[in-house]
Amino acid sequence: MPLPRARALHRVLLRVTLSAAQVYAWVFIFQFFYVRYGSIAEGIASVVLTYALTQVVTILLTPWTARLLRHGFRRLMVYAVLFLASAFTVLSASFAGYIGGFGWGVGLFAVLMGAYRAFYWVPYEVALVEQAREIMPSRTRYAAEILVAFMPAVAGLLLTYGPVSPIVLLSVAAVLSVVTILPLSGMRDVHEGFIWNYRQTFHELFSHSRRRMTLEAVMHGIEGAALILLWPLVVFILLNWSYPMLGIVLSVTYLLGLFIRSLFHSPLSRASSSTLALLAASAWIMRLTVGGAVGVILVDTYFYIGSRPQRRGIDVGTYEQSADNTTFVDEHTALKEMGIALGRLLVCLLVVMLIAVASVPLTFMIAFLCAAAAAAYSIYLGRAL
Repeated sequence: MPLPRARALHRVLLRVTLSAAQVYAWVFIFQFFYVRYGSIAEGIASVVLTYALTQVVTILLTPWTARLLRHGFRRLMVYAVLFLASAFTVLSASFAGYIGGFGWGVGLFAVLMGAYRAFYWVPYEVALVEQAREIMPSRTRYAAEILVAFMPAVAGLLLTYGPVSPIVLLSVAAVLSVVTILPLSGMRDVHEGFIWNYRQTFHELFSHSRRRMTLEAVMHGIEGAALILLWPLVVFILLNWSYPMLGIVLSVTYLLGLFIRSLFHSPLSRASSSTLALLAASAWIMRLTVGGAVGVILVDTYFYIGSRPQRRGIDVGTYEQSADNTTFVDEHTALKEMGIALGRLLVCLLVVMLIAVASVPLTFMIAFLCAAAAAAYSIYLGRAL
């Protein structure tokens, strides 16, 4: 099996797994803290701090894992997927009562998710293949995307089958994560040099010559944290804490975006940076007015089509974000990954500080306004480079 085909199969299986379980895992954690403290504000603050721990782990491990690329990508990809499977396993075991304190399980889940993100690198050779699929999607890609799109709805319906449903979902996700390793055996390994040592990587991240690139990555991370963590929590609360409705809304939104996006691909590819920035920022401002499922679907579809978040490394099907859209790796890609994680961390700290002195709605309003500004500014920076 040639490299692109093996990696494509691996990516489909991994994206199916993440689409089905990743958003719900963070929702489960939020609910745990809500039940524990009896307060939505405390629940949000706690889940945000847990997410912040994930970002800290990613920042600390990325320079080290990037240096390991000299020994090949495939081994690191296997380790990354094993970390992901372990994260879902730990969270599932915590719900089942096999881990003494659920808080310890949540903390370990956050560490393992951070390690997964830091270890998951993909070879440069697939960059042209991925870019071609983005520009000219094939029937096979559409079939895979439709499968990914349906997974949140399927998972949401599964969660209606009693109190053991979260354990089942997380366990299935852990098994599917391990299954994604199988195609990697047919992928030709690739080696990549990394010239900086651990301390020098952090120095380069904040160096004056790379200030614009780092700032763009941080802006991506700010928007990413709001979209991947905060917005699903808001939608879940708006939908009366309903798993099936959350899954249906996520699935319908992605399906609409998938089919409508092709109609606007050409005009948007020629749009100016100011137009794209306006579309991205306006979508975040419109989220402040949403009050139900239909509003969420319309606003998110507008966001996915108009602002082209995939260009900022956001995979809307799995609610995941990565530098350079998971297409290649070099020294700058490592810095961008660290910058994205740093931006996410800053949002988490902002939310925690705000929620201590302000109401939950005001906290989300300020966070989303920051995301709007970050999305617009990152588009400007990207076009200016």
